[in-house]
Amino acid sequence: MRVAAFYFFYLATTGISLPYFTKYLKALGYSGFEIASIASISPLLSIFVPLVWGFAADRSGKLVTLLKIAVAGTAVALLPLMFVQSYAGILSVWIGYAFFTSAISTLADTLAVREARRIGTDYARLRLWGSISFIATSFGFGQYLSAGGSIAHVPVVMFFLALIAACVVHILRAPAQPLQRTPPSFKDARALATNPALLWFFIAGMMHQAGLSPYYIFYSIHLEAQGMGQNVVGWSFGLGVAAEVLMLYAFRHVFKRVPLFPMMAASFLISSARWFLVARLHSAPLMAALQITHAFTFAFCYAGAIAHLEKNVAEPLRATGRALFSAISLGLGSVLGHWLAGTIFDAKGSSAAFNAAALLDLAAIIPLLISARYVKNALNETSEMQNDECLSDE
Repeated sequence: MRVAAFYFFYLATTGISLPYFTKYLKALGYSGFEIASIASISPLLSIFVPLVWGFAADRSGKLVTLLKIAVAGTAVALLPLMFVQSYAGILSVWIGYAFFTSAISTLADTLAVREARRIGTDYARLRLWGSISFIATSFGFGQYLSAGGSIAHVPVVMFFLALIAACVVHILRAPAQPLQRTPPSFKDARALATNPALLWFFIAGMMHQAGLSPYYIFYSIHLEAQGMGQNVVGWSFGLGVAAEVLMLYAFRHVFKRVPLFPMMAASFLISSARWFLVARLHSAPLMAALQITHAFTFAFCYAGAIAHLEKNVAEPLRATGRALFSAISLGLGSVLGHWLAGTIFDAKGSSAAFNAAALLDLAAIIPLLISARYVKNALNETSEMQNDECLSDE
């Protein structure tokens, strides 16, 4: 359970940064474009930085060591955030922060999958402890703000939570390596990166992730514009992540009974309906209740992607495969989504940005179906080869 403990303390920081950091920037007087540009730093670096960390972990076998360096670097990078408020200053801090934090999910998820296999559970049940921590910190800070607390304390809370994670990461232990481990080559990594089934799968994830951008950047601001109080922000994120936890806990059973691609297509449809309604709802209770769909928008899609990579990427390249997912689906998807959301927000407002997100999730079903087709064809070819081998043996 050491990996579960790490997720719990590490994702506590995200429970503050995701709901409240953009609101902190808004309080400093930043425009929608400035907020989106700062928020784009992490996904922009995620396009290439995790590839370096992931391939280095696969080549060296020093997965846990690299994870410790990344988590410590995150805490150190956040320290200046408590003292700078200029656009240039925060932008510089966020670049340093993003360099380290963009590697953590790739490394931690790789370690979690190995640990889950070792103790006889699944990745989702380790990852859900991070979601529980997210609920605690996001809801707790929301209550603090509702009681008259200052949004100016966001940088301080983020730093101290990151510092705790930098201490907790040292409880992790390196997984056992095969006695005759062959490090992957650049050729192996290139072959993985050009696999069409995976590429189309990553593109579908990229479009879905782009649709999440208005939620990540402007949801709190959107609620405020609709006249909804800080309590609604706390309840919305709390209910959303509670649903996420339930899905992660049940994921193993869902995944055994429902094929991945149909379930992921259904999740994209549910997400599209979610953004369509967010743009139109004016009832605080309904808005908060709608966020339970986060079980599909995030939890199933993310855990499903990790399970898909576990099944379709060879062991020596697991960290590289997750780095590609992080780079294309999460990184590039967020960069494009943040740019689009910021541009639409400044021109038309937050409701228009959520309408665009609804269209993106609908469109994401197309590359998902193409990927499913490639996977089906590959399975058919494998089955035919096995049949041919059986006939030749006879």
